[in-house]
Amino acid sequence: MKYIFYSFFILLLFSCSEGEEKTLRLTKKKYQPFIINLAQTFSENETNMSFPTWFADSLIKENKVRKITHYIYPHTSNTSEESIPKESKIYSFNEEGEVQKVEIAQFYEYITVGSLVFDYSAKKDQYGYSPVSFKRQDKDMDSDFEEQYAIYKKVEYSEKFLVYQNEESGDYLFYMLHRKNWGALSVDSILSPTPSDRIIFGSPKKRVKSYQVENTVNEFNAIEYSYDKSKRYPVEITSEHFPFRTKRTIEYDENGLCSGFIDSTFSGTKYLTRRHSQFVYQDGLPVKLVHESKSNNAEQGFIQIEEFEYYY
Repeated sequence: MKYIFYSFFILLLFSCSEGEEKTLRLTKKKYQPFIINLAQTFSENETNMSFPTWFADSLIKENKVRKITHYIYPHTSNTSEESIPKESKIYSFNEEGEVQKVEIAQFYEYITVGSLVFDYSAKKDQYGYSPVSFKRQDKDMDSDFEEQYAIYKKVEYSEKFLVYQNEESGDYLFYMLHRKNWGALSVDSILSPTPSDRIIFGSPKKRVKSYQVENTVNEFNAIEYSYDKSKRYPVEITSEHFPFRTKRTIEYDENGLCSGFIDSTFSGTKYLTRRHSQFVYQDGLPVKLVHESKSNNAEQGFIQIEEFEYYY
């Protein structure tokens, strides 16, 4: 009798465990592909014009998008009506969803104070790199505007690393492709970087860590990227710019669609500011990004708006 009861108990326990496992499997968060590359946009990576990977080619193609205009507003209202953008970026795509042209303009009131055009005549390579030609539209524009954007030339591809060089400064961008070469001594012996160069672990399409280094082991300006279990969707990006540290937590809704992100800034262990950015959707695509920034003691936040217009 004891043996029968014990066997029944084990069977019940196993069934419950199996049921729990199935439930966990059913409730496991699934992430949906997002049309905006969150590891590349809304950060300093966005100004590297040699890697036109700001959007998901497949989703641009699937939605038959031929152009996206991205407006950035300077105001503190939650509406952009009757407001003048401080900057606009127009992305043009071919039928395969790849970027063909980027037109960037800055405004002061109703006046254009700077305008740049980047043309992509060749397809991206397997790492997302593409040669780009550049021209300025305004001869008298502020040089600071132009200097925000970087163009790199391809120097060397090998099994271990990729090397690109900034056409203006001459500084190098190194990608170490394989984890086994991510140690400080390996990086130094293979690449011999200077403090002005940037080392990136991973590939241009999926960064794991980005940093600068001096004296072989002293890292600075480090950025680390964390992904979900599938290694496809970013969930956290941490930046170190001494004496500050910023942690970006990317949010996904119950359906796995990106709903926004939170940037928290610290000095040491002291919390300083929080910026909550939330997407607004229309017809399944993000059409607005609302940023609300709050300092440690502020009751009311500072609001900034970005908008996206799609042309098909």
